[in-house]
Amino acid sequence: MGEARGRYLRMGVPLNVAREHHRQPSRGGTRARLPLVVPVARRRTVAHARVKPVSAPAPEPPKAQPGDRRASLALSFASGAVNAGSMLACGRFVTHVTGTATLIGLDVGRWALVTDYLLVLFSFIAGAIAVGAAPGGRERGPAARLALTVVVLVLALVTTLGVVGVFDPFGSTVEEASDFALLSMLGFAMGILNASSSRWMDNARVTHLTGEATDLGLAIGRGIRARGERRHEALSAALLRASKFVAFISGAGAMAWIGPKVGYYAFIAPAALVLGVLARAFRPRKTTAAGSDAAETRDVIASPP
Repeated sequence: MGEARGRYLRMGVPLNVAREHHRQPSRGGTRARLPLVVPVARRRTVAHARVKPVSAPAPEPPKAQPGDRRASLALSFASGAVNAGSMLACGRFVTHVTGTATLIGLDVGRWALVTDYLLVLFSFIAGAIAVGAAPGGRERGPAARLALTVVVLVLALVTTLGVVGVFDPFGSTVEEASDFALLSMLGFAMGILNASSSRWMDNARVTHLTGEATDLGLAIGRGIRARGERRHEALSAALLRASKFVAFISGAGAMAWIGPKVGYYAFIAPAALVLGVLARAFRPRKTTAAGSDAAETRDVIASPP
C-alpha cells in the first residue's frame, strides 16, 4: 500500500478514495481503472498561485510638510489682498466663482455681459486645469514651482498693464473689455493658486472661505463630542480654519489701506508674498542616499514582474 499510496497522492486522489480502490478485488490480475480526480480546491489553489498578480502599493495621501500652515496662511492673506484689490480696481470680486456665477444668472438677457462673465469664470477654471494637467504626483517638484511662478508673473503683468493705462483707472467700474481682461487675468492666477495649494499642500484651499467655514463648524462639532487625541486633532483643525479667516480678512484690509494710495502698484504686495512662499515652502529638497535607495526600492516593488 505504501508504494500505491505515493502513486495515488501524486495523482491527486484523496486517501479515502485510494483505500477503497485498493481494497477492491482484482479481476484478471488488474483492478478497475481509477479515474484521475483532482480536488477542486487544489486545482483552484494551484491556478491562483500561478496567476497571482503583484499589485503596486496604494498611493499615499498627501502629508503635511513643515511650514505648510504658515504657507497656507500666507497664501490666504495674498488671496484676500487680490480679491479686495479687484473690488477696488473695478468693482468685482475674483478669487471665488460664487459671485461670478450669480452675476451670470442676474445678467441673463444681456448676453454681452454674460459672455464676459463666462470668460472670467472659465479663466479661473483654466488655471485649475493647468495645475491638474501638470506632470508629476503630489511632490513639490518643478511643476509646483512653475505654477506659483506663473501666479507671480501674472500679478506683475497686471501691475504693469494697469500702470501704463491698458486697464481703466484704478477705482472705476466694469464697463470696458479691458476691465474683463483684468478680471480674467486675476481669475486665472487665483485658479492656479487655489489648485496648487489643494494639490501640493495637503488639500488646503486659500482663495475662498465657504468651504473653510463648513470645515470650521465640523471641526468644532467633532471637538465637542470627541475625547483625548481625537479632540486635540479636531480643535487643531478648527484653529487652522479660523486662522485662515483672519489671514484672508487681514489681506483684504491691507489692500483696502494701500490700494487707494498706490493704485495698481498694490498688486505687488500679494505677488511678493506668493514669491516668498515659493522660496520657502516650495524650494527643492535635498534627497539623501537612504531616501534615494528607499525610492528605488518602492519603484521595484511597484513595477510588475
